[in-house]
Amino acid sequence: MPSEIAGWDSEIGASQHSAAANSVRNRRRGSTITTEIHAWANFEEIGKSARNFQRRRASVVKAKVDNATIQQGIDPEEKFRRANEYVFDPTKQAKNESNHEEALTFITDPESSPEHKIFAVYFDEDMETGEDTHFYDSVVPNALINFLGKFNGTMSWLPFAIQENVPSKLGMVLNFLEYNLRSIGQVYFCNNPFTGLLFVVALLIQSTRCAVYGIVATITANGFALLMRFDRGLIASGLFGYNSILCGLAIGTFSSTAKHADYTVEMICSSIITSLLSVLFFVAMAKILNQYKSPPFTFPFNFAAIFFLLGSGSMLNIQGIQVIEPSLPSNGDLDQPLITVVNFFLGSLRSIGQVFLADNIISGGLMLIGIGICSRYLAVAAYLGSLIANGLAVLIGSNNGSIEAGLFGYNASLTLAAMALFYVPSLSTFVLGILAVIMTVLAQHTLIQAFAPFGLPVMTLPFCVISLAMILMQGTTDIIISVPLPSITIPEDHLKRVLILREGFHFLKRALSNQVKVESRKLINLGKSSKSMKRMEIALLNVNNEFISMSDVLSKGDELDLDALNIFREIDEGTGHISKQQFLDYLRRNSFNSSLGLKFAEQAFELMDFDGNGTLEMMEFISFVRISNNLSTVRNNIKSFFSFVDANDNFDIDIDELNDALNYLEEPALDTDEQNMLLDLSNGAECIDIVTIVNFATISALREMIEKFHKEKNKQSTSG
Repeated sequence: MPSEIAGWDSEIGASQHSAAANSVRNRRRGSTITTEIHAWANFEEIGKSARNFQRRRASVVKAKVDNATIQQGIDPEEKFRRANEYVFDPTKQAKNESNHEEALTFITDPESSPEHKIFAVYFDEDMETGEDTHFYDSVVPNALINFLGKFNGTMSWLPFAIQENVPSKLGMVLNFLEYNLRSIGQVYFCNNPFTGLLFVVALLIQSTRCAVYGIVATITANGFALLMRFDRGLIASGLFGYNSILCGLAIGTFSSTAKHADYTVEMICSSIITSLLSVLFFVAMAKILNQYKSPPFTFPFNFAAIFFLLGSGSMLNIQGIQVIEPSLPSNGDLDQPLITVVNFFLGSLRSIGQVFLADNIISGGLMLIGIGICSRYLAVAAYLGSLIANGLAVLIGSNNGSIEAGLFGYNASLTLAAMALFYVPSLSTFVLGILAVIMTVLAQHTLIQAFAPFGLPVMTLPFCVISLAMILMQGTTDIIISVPLPSITIPEDHLKRVLILREGFHFLKRALSNQVKVESRKLINLGKSSKSMKRMEIALLNVNNEFISMSDVLSKGDELDLDALNIFREIDEGTGHISKQQFLDYLRRNSFNSSLGLKFAEQAFELMDFDGNGTLEMMEFISFVRISNNLSTVRNNIKSFFSFVDANDNFDIDIDELNDALNYLEEPALDTDEQNMLLDLSNGAECIDIVTIVNFATISALREMIEKFHKEKNKQSTSG
């Protein structure tokens, strides 16, 4: 789906990087970029024919951005993969500062001065850096929260930190450790090494022997993938090892009941062999499923584990325990009592651990915390999936002991987590996710009966079957938005990307409708105003309702309003008002010389002239300053949208790029009138400069807000 919409060629985690390209990209995006690692971006490499399996396209120009690289010249259908989302802090009310005058004396950098921070929003220099100019909304982050935040998401900063700060040989060891931890986290779709570390701790609490078998299997799988020179991006994201750790855990669990002893060479070797088998199954299934844009989930683990369990029965030197007593299908105990509430909820928590064949309640809790560190959405989906599944299991009369042990919740937990990851979170996704959970429980009962004569566990096959069916459904309905594999990060990231697109089109279509006007002279109905527009309206209404005179401004002591008053005094020549020319001259004196930016500021100045006399009085100027301060949020949101759509990073937008984004959102393409309006902005050229179109959409949003303000004021005057 979102932020890097549909592409398969990103060389994530590759060993070659372009520092120059990275520097340029970072300067452009600035502090607003949040880059996550896209684990499945190179999945198509596995699907190539044998002849081309190791080839890399000569046109790829690798530019490192937090362990991700960028390909230039991608195909049209892959345009949006590389675009990175921008996330902006919400607008907050300006805070009172008693030492305002003293604080201003310490400002020595012209770019840190109040006038620069307030009016920089109108100038395209800000477009290059991608910096948020909302000066008065800055809040010093809590150090602890900022530190903990580094462990959220995919921890995309970690590979770069290792490369930059650790000697090469030690760095190779740490990178390999990171690969393995990511593999362990990927069992629950968490491409996060810290999550993987917590999972390891949880497994050691459950059983040190099983944990060792699982770790050995994971190391074997990733080492084999490196030896075979499989795609480094997939290895770095842990995708060759997540099936293998489950193989090692299964062998450890099914070979002995001992928790912390009974290691055998035979079982360790079995873990290694089964791990290698799961890698081969992963590659084979990836070549088949990549054409359907679907991952193989844990099918490789299931196939490899079943091979081992079935084959070990005839191997006299491979000692194991009987997993399930072979039997014909039966109805079970018809007279069992109703499960207690406590056991029900504990069983739901155990379901989290049962994904790793762990029934320890502490292990399950630690794993849920680990998932939550990577993604709160995934954690909620994981536990909610197990709750719903266990509730359904109670209703249909499943065995109480199995429910308490978490055996009827772990598959459904994975299913709902998969729905939250591979589809953009929404009400429709949630409803379909519940349906998938119900089908997973029913599929588990079916497979339990089918496997009973063979004495085999169902493992994660119910999850795999139902989730694969749900993922293959992508593209056949428009009530949910699927996330293309190259764009997969975390659900929060996916949702933010879609919100950026939707709000961007909201502003763009309103701007077009304002310019063209339909016959009824009403704007196209695009829903309610965005939050950033609401904040602008509030800022404008507040200044007109609160202030009557200069003494009111001074008594309020608001930092932003005091700066506005000081700037007004500096520009005013004793007349009590400021002309447009005086304002533009003031901007030029403060190094704002861009003709495009001056034109933008001039348009905004004219819109703020409420009484139409060609000048701004004090109250109007304070309104103008407040609007300018809040306008940065609106403009940045619009800017982030167009930068997002700009697949080629050339600061130009064409109609095809916009229509591709609309198609991704399952929305109709721009109509002829809208396309012609956009082409008029470019004077007939095929591409539109981003600065031009951002200014166009921003000034249109400001004009609409001012018109709404005038209507409200006129209504108040009439009623008064």
